[in-house]
Amino acid sequence: GGTPLLLGDDDAQNMALPFTFPFFGENQTTFGISSNGWIGFPGADGQIPGEGGADLAEPGPQPLIPVPFFGMSLFPLGWAWNPSAGGVVYIENLTAPDRVVVTWYSVPEFGQPGQNSFQVVLYADGTIDFTVGRLSVQDVGMWSGFNYGDGVTGTQFGMAPMFSSYTFTYGA
Repeated sequence: GGTPLLLGDDDAQNMALPFTFPFFGENQTTFGISSNGWIGFPGADGQIPGEGGADLAEPGPQPLIPVPFFGMSLFPLGWAWNPSAGGVVYIENLTAPDRVVVTWYSVPEFGQPGQNSFQVVLYADGTIDFTVGRLSVQDVGMWSGFNYGDGVTGTQFGMAPMFSSYTFTYGA
């Protein structure tokens, strides 16, 4: 549930956070939600994670984080998602404990059929939960992790289709 964001393909919406969110030593008060499965601080745009990242001529899955041209960002499931072709991205502000929930619900991969659902929860204490639910992906390039914003440091902890469902919690 929550409030639907009107995001199209390769789109983003920037907004204020309802609390100050500590992220790798910096207090964040604004963020952006990308239709392509990532959140940026202090904002986001419609870039597709992985473009210009890995050497696509190399066989097999490759680490895509850090992403040199992205700032401080979270990737619950970064890829070329297209909510203008179906599904919706929701945001919900909750209390006790204070948190923001962003859900990509039944969103298809660009140019492919299917429904894919995943979520990120940001807690006021800096804890982050990633949850991936139903995936019907056709490609293997999507991934999850953190980009610390310096262009050289990041943490990648998953690439589809290596997982079909998982929850990851990072404590501040």
